[in-house]
Amino acid sequence: MAVNGGSSMQFLKGETVMGFPIYEFFVSKQTMAVMLSVYLVMIVVLRKFMKGRAPFALNGPMKFYNTVQVALNVYMIYGLIVLSSVNNIFGLNEKYTAR
Repeated sequence: MAVNGGSSMQFLKGETVMGFPIYEFFVSKQTMAVMLSVYLVMIVVLRKFMKGRAPFALNGPMKFYNTVQVALNVYMIYGLIVLSSVNNIFGLNEKYTAR
């Protein structure tokens, strides 16, 4: 693991975020402050933009989104069922088990 030299996210024994220094940018104090500032500015600007306007009708996009979510969940459940059985509920020593 790489040694963390003064980053905002220092863990036990000086390890970086999951051993990947590239993630340090996303968890730095500066990045978090910028993201918070952008979020708060967006709230103010969008509230002013939507003042006096009718709400958007998102019935079609929401139906599509929900259908995709259901399909993905069915796919994930199928993957779990294939790997597990009554005798091996956690799927140990199967095809995708780390060895």
